[in-house]
Amino acid sequence: MIDLAGFLASLKAIGYDGPVTCEPMADAIRALSPTRDEDRVLSRVSASLDAVFDRAIVRVGN
Repeated sequence: MIDLAGFLASLKAIGYDGPVTCEPMADAIRALSPTRDEDRVLSRVSASLDAVFDRAIVRVGN
């Protein structure tokens, strides 16, 4: 695993303004069915990304 918050903060520090994607690795998320549980998958991934962005003090659009 990497220090994702530190990595995102570093991207911001160098002025990176491109896309950032994620690959959910949590067993709880991978256990969900992408078709049957799509809303739950998106909700959990979104909440996780929001928490990491908050730790890195990275805001979309800032």
